[in-house]
Amino acid sequence: PLVSQIYMQKLEASRNERDMLTLQLGTAYEEIAMRDAALADSAAYMQALKRRNAELQIQMRTLLLERNQQGKAEKAQTSESEDSIFGLAHIRSKVEEAVQEAAQLNESDRKDKIKQLRIRWHPDKNPVLQEFATEVTKIINETVQKYKL
Repeated sequence: PLVSQIYMQKLEASRNERDMLTLQLGTAYEEIAMRDAALADSAAYMQALKRRNAELQIQMRTLLLERNQQGKAEKAQTSESEDSIFGLAHIRSKVEEAVQEAAQLNESDRKDKIKQLRIRWHPDKNPVLQEFATEVTKIINETVQKYKL
């Protein structure tokens, strides 16, 4: 009986340990299931974010294209508008007037006047209107060449 009592105690201890380990294993499986669910939710959320990001990129590209096209159209209208005071034809006539006035001055004053005109329309001095200023500078140089000043 003593051996059987010791055996029974060991058996009971083993069963208790088994039950405790089974409980721990069940808890671990529950934690794994919860983490799997959280991962699935995260994956779905990431997919939704990726879709939204792609949509926003498409919208951004579309807006940029529209803005570029609109800017090109406005630029074309501005540069093609001969009647406008900002049109190149009007600027050309004003530059010719200024160069003609300079041609009537003595050499020192003439050089100063042309220098002022070139500085006024130099592209580096007009970063916002750099392309336009470049065109005006070309007009100034052509006009000065025309009058051989």
